[in-house]
Parts: sequence; structure tokens; C-alpha cells
Amino acid sequence: MFIPHLDHLEAIVEAKNIEALDKLLKPMGRTQNKTQNFRSPLMLSAHKLKHLLKMESIQSDCIMLNLEDGVSVEQKPVALRLAAYFLSNIHQSSKKLIVRVNALDEGGLEEIAFLNPYRPDAIRIPKVRTLKDVQTAAGALDEGIELHLSIETKEAFANLKELQFEGRVKAVYLGILDLLADLGMDQSLLRPDNPTVHYLLSEFLINARIIGALPISFVYQDYKNMAEFKQWIKLEKMMGFRAKGCV
Repeated sequence: MFIPHLDHLEAIVEAKNIEALDKLLKPMGRTQNKTQNFRSPLMLSAHKLKHLLKMESIQSDCIMLNLEDGVSVEQKPVALRLAAYFLSNIHQSSKKLIVRVNALDEGGLEEIAFLNPYRPDAIRIPKVRTLKDVQTAAGALDEGIELHLSIETKEAFANLKELQFEGRVKAVYLGILDLLADLGMDQSLLRPDNPTVHYLLSEFLINARIIGALPISFVYQDYKNMAEFKQWIKLEKMMGFRAKGCV
């Protein structure tokens, strides 16, 4: 991946020079990746230049450029512009390139408007609750850019069968830790042998399939515990999942 202005880019990112970043931005047009069969969306914090530069070498079929959790308020303007910059310089990719914006009422709508000209393959919306949220996001999003949803609130989980809008929603992601917290349940329940977790996974999977969206299972956090990770993969594959978030 050739990135022009790299030396200059490193300096202005370090200085958080938004004006200089804006001068580097120019929508160049992209051939979007329309695949619906990606399996391993890998989350990258979009304010970390050294991570973005590894995008093409990472062994994943999908890259999630994150503007939300893990990106401080101070860094969010930098992350937004870096996401746009890299999209404008990756004219075609075998990897699906998705941007996770902030909640619609926390800057997400403005981020969608900013990113539309740079043609990400999809935009992922966090903290949705109702069909109205989906309609608002779809209305802000340029046609041809897929709409993906995080299912991490109790309302979104309960309403999932109602969250399709004009076929725009192509994938849904289970944010199980946030969901458990929203339900007032302890995160220690998250074990491969827990029947309550089996129910949450099954309900999410079936309702996602009903609305024609790809169900993507939760991001496994304890990345050093490969034995338990394999347990989750075996269980989820048996249940019918074909995709899981990665860090």
C-alpha cells in the first residue's frame, strides 16, 4: 500500500494538526468491496497510524476502522480524518473496509456526512435502539454504502427483527458485554457452557437471519487464552455462526 505524504503525515498526526490533515484529504473514488461472506472483522483504532499502515498485511478479510470506544474525545477528529485519508488511498481492496462511527447523537451523524465522499464499504452504527435510529442512519448514508448495526442495548436486542429498513442493513454485530451490562447481568456469565449465553447467541443469530443480515458474534477479549477462544469458535460454528469479531 503506497501512502503519499507519509513522513509529513506522521508529523501532523503527532501534532494533532487537524487543519493540515484536512489539506491532505481528497476523495479519489473507490471500487467498493460488496462481499457478504467476510468472517473476521478486525478492529483497528483509526487514530493509530502505525496500525493503519499494517492494514494490507494483516491476515483478516475485513478491517474495522474504529472511531468509537478506545478513541479519546481529543483523538476522534484525528481518527476521522485518518480513516478518510486511508480510504481515499485504497482504491480497491480484497478486504472489506468498514468504519465504526460514534453513536448518532454523539457525533455519528456528522461523521457519516464527512465519510460519505470517501466511500467506505460499510458504516457501523453503535447504540441503536429502534427502527427510527436505523432510518435516521440510512437517511444520512449515501446509497451504495452498507449499513451495519451494533446490537448492544437491550432495546436493540429485543427489537432486532424490526431493525431492517429497505434492505439497507447488511450485517449486525453482537456487543455482548455491553448487552449484559444493559440487562444488569454480570459479565462473569460469559462462559461457553452458560445456557443463558447460549440463548442470547441463538436469539441474535436467528433474528439476524430473519432480517437478512449477516450475524457477527462478539469480540473475544482474552486474546491470550487460545484454549477458551477455540471453545467459543467450536460452539459458535456448531450453532451456525460464520463470522466473529477480532482484536
